[in-house]
Amino acid sequence: MAEQEKKKEQKKQKSSDDVDEESLEMTESNSENTDTDANYPPVSLTREEAVQMVKVYASVPDHPNVHIDYSYDNDNGDWVYQVYEVVIDDPETKEGHTATWGWFAVDPEQGYVYDNFNY
Repeated sequence: MAEQEKKKEQKKQKSSDDVDEESLEMTESNSENTDTDANYPPVSLTREEAVQMVKVYASVPDHPNVHIDYSYDNDNGDWVYQVYEVVIDDPETKEGHTATWGWFAVDPEQGYVYDNFNY
């Protein structure tokens, strides 16, 4: 009976060691992960990552006529992006206009996105 208990304890310990190794591997892989996460913002963003953050924040749909373009750095040093739609008024001539949906800023050091007009 004692031998069965010993085997159970060894199996339990091995299982615990496996979990600890998995946790370590996950932690190491997460530290190499460059995806943005609201709880752990990146130290520094690329402009393309900032575009993706604006897209999520502003619920911008995937549509060929909707664009997100960097415009300028505001007084805080944050990157300001214009979200707009190209509206074709005359399909034959392709004449049209743009309709701005909003101006959004991204803090490139903290990963924080906000409406630049309502800040």
